[in-house]
Amino acid sequence: MSLVVRVTALVCLWVLLWGDLSAANILSGIVVAAAVIGLFPITRGHRRTVVRPGPAVRLAGAVLADLAVSNVLLTRDVLRRRPDLGADLVECRLSSGAPWVAGLLANLLALTPGMMPVEVDVDAHLLRLHDLRVDDHDRVRAKVTRWESLVVRAFGTVDEIGALG
Repeated sequence: MSLVVRVTALVCLWVLLWGDLSAANILSGIVVAAAVIGLFPITRGHRRTVVRPGPAVRLAGAVLADLAVSNVLLTRDVLRRRPDLGADLVECRLSSGAPWVAGLLANLLALTPGMMPVEVDVDAHLLRLHDLRVDDHDRVRAKVTRWESLVVRAFGTVDEIGALG
């Protein structure tokens, strides 16, 4: 993302927070945006973070679709007199060894109702999840693998994408 786009986005956010489009708010927004960008550069290691819009949109779509389905299923289970829950722990092997991938993936999965990451083992490339509705461990692993691929393709380096296989 270019510097102009980041400054513009931050200034717009600043003006929205103040609720008044004035010259003073725009100028102070530029100062605050410059300070934020200067103090908190978007980097990962020694490299700037890359955002690929296509894969990022696919990731957002997958997360939103899964959130909708999970909410409906969890609501159905809550309203049932005797819900048919098959809660279990599922161990998922991650293809990527990057800690940022495991962290982002765990946070995205934590958003899904009925699913909670229990342990992230970066050294062993494992993610352990508690899922309320486990009818098939392989289905859960396939979902995690699909989301991991989307995360890496949206934000990963060329080497990280190549390592997915």
